[in-house]
Amino acid sequence: MEAPSPASSKATGGSMSGGVTQINVGGYVIAFPSGVLLREGLRRTCVAVLLHRFDEWMLNDADGTIFIDADPLYFIWLCEKLTRLMHGWVDEIKIFDAVQPIPFYHGIFFAESPIAIDRPHRYSESQSAFRSFIDKMGVFIKSSAVRGGRGGAEVLSVSVDGRTVATTDATLADFDTLNDRFTKYGRTPVVDVSAHHFDSIVDFARRCRLSPDGAVVPPPSCADQDELVRVSEMYGVLGAMYPNILANDVMQTLLEMLGKEEPKKLCLFKSSLHGSSYASLVQRVVGRRGLLFVVKCNATNTIAVFADTKLHLPADPTSQLLFDCPVSLFSVCGAFEEGITKIDVPQDQQSVWVAGTKGAVTNENGVPHGKVAIAGGRLWLGFGEHGPSDDLLNCHQWVWKEELPANRKFVGKTITSNHASLCGAETCNFTVQRMEVFQV
Repeated sequence: MEAPSPASSKATGGSMSGGVTQINVGGYVIAFPSGVLLREGLRRTCVAVLLHRFDEWMLNDADGTIFIDADPLYFIWLCEKLTRLMHGWVDEIKIFDAVQPIPFYHGIFFAESPIAIDRPHRYSESQSAFRSFIDKMGVFIKSSAVRGGRGGAEVLSVSVDGRTVATTDATLADFDTLNDRFTKYGRTPVVDVSAHHFDSIVDFARRCRLSPDGAVVPPPSCADQDELVRVSEMYGVLGAMYPNILANDVMQTLLEMLGKEEPKKLCLFKSSLHGSSYASLVQRVVGRRGLLFVVKCNATNTIAVFADTKLHLPADPTSQLLFDCPVSLFSVCGAFEEGITKIDVPQDQQSVWVAGTKGAVTNENGVPHGKVAIAGGRLWLGFGEHGPSDDLLNCHQWVWKEELPANRKFVGKTITSNHASLCGAETCNFTVQRMEVFQV
């Protein structure tokens, strides 16, 4: 199937008129200077080909205006840049002065198109080139228009702070609660959150859909981050912004190995969300019983440790406190071929040491080392290179080689002739990527 030519555009809605296209971007209607995109150097960009050749295949809002599911801030920025270019005030479009989400969208819309802006003559354009364009820009083309169109079937909108926020059914498909706000309750204005926060979570959902499979989508941030987190959780988006280290099936297997067949799992702490300071951790875990620490050491290695106790801080903030309790240590992945593997911790080593907010946990010689020590020091949190660190991602981990299960094939790192790492490190001291604590 061939794409419609520019000449086929209608005279209303999203049509070309004097080099300007009326477009609706995320609920914001813009008179977009699309004629500038016909210039050499711009006509081969994906946005030029999309608007000048595929306008009839794009979604339209209720007024018949072409709809682009993107952050309006990018197209407002691009409008200004194209206007400057049109008047000769600048020679090119640069993004050195831009902040997110502008670079994200610019990378999509200003990527080089594999096909030309003009309607091809017979055999002048290969099917592979056409398919390549659809692979790139099909996210903005109606799902029913062509094979590979992934833009959805309809534009959905709500009113927030007196203005419209719009997206597509395709963007909302993976976010049930947010989808309900646009569908079941779309006629009722949003009054419980600010437009800025609502925009942020909707655009996060957009970027999830527009990003390549498996890509890490950075969560939004703002001055009032706590309120943004609250709104994100209320609309069911927080879990996607800050995904758990372990997939649900892996977590379930781990809990079963702990004898927790019907656990009430509650996430108390995520370094990706709450930061990695010791103060942030104790604020969220003190007084909670049954703590599962999950540590993503690097891209391949993850460990977990369960402490069956209720942690408290010492009365003296400069001291430390010992909790003798059952402790289970696991290599979740990376250290053994077989996957989740339990390391048996000697009974007399099953304990947790915690430091006061102004103190440190010491070793057997009384030397301050870290903020938390678990399983006889097999895992330390807040263990800096030159002493205790408030950053819990600075860790220290080891096990005796004789503690490695004989019936499992160890493929991890050896630290010394007597010690091995479950974290894929060649030394005991290293910085992990992420950390989470659950109450189970």
